[in-house]
Amino acid sequence: MKQGDGAHWLRAYGPAQPASPAAAGERPHRSLKTSIIGVMVVVALVLVGLESWSRYQAHATELSDAAVTAVNIARAAAEHVESTLDLVDASLLDLADRMRQDGAAAPALQPMLQARLARNPALAGMLVLDGAGAQVAAASASTPAALPARMPPPAGVAAAAFDWHRRNPGTAVHLSAPVLDGATWVLPVSRAIAAADGSPAGVVVAAVRLSAIQAYFDAFDIGADGVFLLALDQGSLVARRPYRAELIGDDIRHGPVFNLIGEQGVNVTAVRRGRLDNTRRTYSVRRVASYPLIAAAALAHHEVLAAWYQATAAEAAVLALALALLFKGARMLLAQLALRDQAEARSRSLQDELERSNRALRDMAMKDGLTGLSNRRELDTQLDAELARASRAAASLALVMFDVDHFKRYNDHYGHAAGDACLRAVARAIDASGRRPGDTAARFGGEEFAILLPDTDLEGARAVAIAVCEAVSSLQLPHADGEVGVVTVSAGIAALRPGAASTAGELIEAADRGLYLAKAAGRNRVGSTAAPA
Repeated sequence: MKQGDGAHWLRAYGPAQPASPAAAGERPHRSLKTSIIGVMVVVALVLVGLESWSRYQAHATELSDAAVTAVNIARAAAEHVESTLDLVDASLLDLADRMRQDGAAAPALQPMLQARLARNPALAGMLVLDGAGAQVAAASASTPAALPARMPPPAGVAAAAFDWHRRNPGTAVHLSAPVLDGATWVLPVSRAIAAADGSPAGVVVAAVRLSAIQAYFDAFDIGADGVFLLALDQGSLVARRPYRAELIGDDIRHGPVFNLIGEQGVNVTAVRRGRLDNTRRTYSVRRVASYPLIAAAALAHHEVLAAWYQATAAEAAVLALALALLFKGARMLLAQLALRDQAEARSRSLQDELERSNRALRDMAMKDGLTGLSNRRELDTQLDAELARASRAAASLALVMFDVDHFKRYNDHYGHAAGDACLRAVARAIDASGRRPGDTAARFGGEEFAILLPDTDLEGARAVAIAVCEAVSSLQLPHADGEVGVVTVSAGIAALRPGAASTAGELIEAADRGLYLAKAAGRNRVGSTAAPA
C-alpha cells in the first residue's frame, strides 16, 4: 500500500480527530435548547389538553343535563295536559251516559252542565246537541244563569264537531283546532252520545280554556328563549311559551318539532333550530297519551351554556397567562417550532381530508344514490366473497330477490317523483326488516331489490322474504292500479351449499326463477325453485 493510501485510510476509518472547541460547545447548547423546548411544549400541551378535555366534558355535561331537563319538562307538560283532558273527558262521558240512559231534556241537563263548569275551572263552557245537531242545552262559566245566546265553542265549531262524529261513528273523544271565542282562546273537546239501541243520539261538547294550560307552562323556568309547544298532531298550535296570541291555531307542521317527528317519531329528544328565530335548542317531544296532542319543550343552547361560556373564558385567560410566562424567554424558538407544527398540522389535515375523500368515494361507489342501500356492484362483490366462504365452510348461502309489483303502472299513474319516493319507502322497509349485520341488502336494478343471506337455508330465506313482503304491505302506500290497492312486492328465494364449481350467476338465476313463479301465481307472495347443488 502506498503512503498516500494509508493516510487516506486513517482519515476515513482511523481514530476520530478531536473536535474544535466551537463544535464541542455548540452540541451541548443545541441539546439544552432542544430539551428546554421539548419540556415547554410537553407542559403546554398537557395544560391545554387537560383544559380542553375538561371544558369539553363540561360542555357535554351541560347539554346532557339540558336534554334531561327538556325530557322531564315535556313529560310533565304532557302528563298535565293529559290529566286536564281526562277530567274534561270524564265529564263528557258522564253526560253521554246520562243522555243514553235517561234521555235527559234541556231543563234537567242545564244544572248538570252548570255543576260541571263549577267543579272544573279549566272549562269555559259546555253544550249538548241532539241527534239532528240542534242545541239541547248549554252552559257558560261567564253566564251561569240560563241558556246563553252564544256558547263557547262557537256554533260553527259545535256543528263541525257534530259532523265529525257523524262521519266517524263511535264514542271516541275528538279535539278540534283552537278557536277564539271573544277574547278567549278555547280548545273544543267533544264526544258522541249513543242511544240505548246504539244509534247516534247527539254530541256533547266542552270548551277548554287554553289559558289554564298556558298558566301551567308559564310556571316553568325555561329561560327567556326557551320554548314550550302544545299542538294537535295534525299541526294546529294549541299553546306556546313565550305566549303569542297571533300564533295560536297556526299550522306548525314545517317547524322543528314536526320535522323532528317526521325524522325520528314522537317521544324523542334532539337538537334543532327554531323556525322563527333560528335559535339552536335541545327539543324534547312527547305525545300526550290517549289524545292527539304533541307536547314539546326546548331549551336554548346559548342560555344553557351561559355559565359554561363564562367559566371557559376565565379559565382560558388564566391558561393564556401561564403559557405567556412559560414561553417568554424562548419566543423565537417557539415561533420556529410553531411554524413547523403548523406545517405538519396542515399536512396531516390534507392527508386526513384526502383519506376522507377516498373513503367517501368508495362508499359512493358501493351505495345506490336513490335508496341508500348497497348497489349492484357491492352486491356482486359480497356475493362472490360469501360464495367462496360458504364453499370453504360447507355452509348454506341464500339469496332473496324482490320486485315491486306493477311498478310501471305506478309510475304511469303517480309520476316518476312518486315512483322514486315509493322505491325509497320499499328500501327502508327492506333495511328495517330485521336483517343480521352480515346480511347485504341491495338495489338490484330498477324496481328490483335483493338480500344476500350467509349461513341461511331456504326456510330462513323464506322467513326473511315473508317479513319484507308484510312490511311493504303494511306501509299502505296507495297503488290504484295494483291488485290490492296498495304497493306490494313479490319475492323469489334460492339457497345452496356451493361447491368449487358453483357460481354467483346460478344463485341469482335460481332466485330470479322463484321471483317469476311468485309473479305468475298472483304477486305479493314468495316463490322458490330448486337451486343447483
